[in-house]
Amino acid sequence: MGWFERQLQGQSPEEVELEHGRLLRAAGVDSALTQLSGPYGVRRYVVRFGETDGKVRVSEIEAVALSCGGGPPPVDPVGDRMVGLERSLQALHRNMSTSSRWETGAIAVLRNAEGATDILPLFDEDAAEAALSDLPNPGPPGHPLETPEYLGLIAAHEAQMVSVHAETSRLGRAWSEWDVSEDDTSLALVFESGVQRYRCQTLATFNPSRSMFQWEVSEPLFQEDVFNWASFSAAMDPSIELGMLATARLGADWLFVQAFDADGTMVLAAVWS
Repeated sequence: MGWFERQLQGQSPEEVELEHGRLLRAAGVDSALTQLSGPYGVRRYVVRFGETDGKVRVSEIEAVALSCGGGPPPVDPVGDRMVGLERSLQALHRNMSTSSRWETGAIAVLRNAEGATDILPLFDEDAAEAALSDLPNPGPPGHPLETPEYLGLIAAHEAQMVSVHAETSRLGRAWSEWDVSEDDTSLALVFESGVQRYRCQTLATFNPSRSMFQWEVSEPLFQEDVFNWASFSAAMDPSIELGMLATARLGADWLFVQAFDADGTMVLAAVWS
């Protein structure tokens, strides 16, 4: 008899799973795993952890890169996401100590390209039998910013993107006012010296509060997959990188980025000097 079976005690498996899910949410484990997984991308990994001397620590994260892109969680450079996860696992251990005590555990995390996520917890001997290879593959499709095709595009256009980045950085934010024409082909910037007008093409918007990138073009700019998703989850830096890639491929000189509403939504436009 495994750990989960011992918890039934006359209840149905569905009832016990619902209660364990409630305890995970109450401890913040689901939120901590979302932070660990990053704001976007296909994920497939197993977190292993255990309690020793009253402290719960993560011992391992099992993951392999997927052929469609993604798989492991992104790098946690200062370790704050791991600290948050261990804090939530400590709370989970405390909350389950009187009803469903455990000493070791494993949580499998699966997330597809559209952000649908499954969190599968196992404890003690059930956790010991869990294997990454038993988990289904959440892709393809891969997330458009993680696919081998997209990473190849970035590498192939590195020199052009460096030029776009340099010109974008040089201009900075020296204008006091701005306006894009209704047909999205002309950008007016107001400087101390007067008004400058540029040819432009509106590319996309990025909403930082929802971590959402959305193309704002009538037809896809190019044939590759990343240009054919109407919208997708993203972070700020990768969104700017994609804007610079599109700018470089269009033969424009720099990327106009400007917030335009109360929630910080930004417009991205390719500009010709």
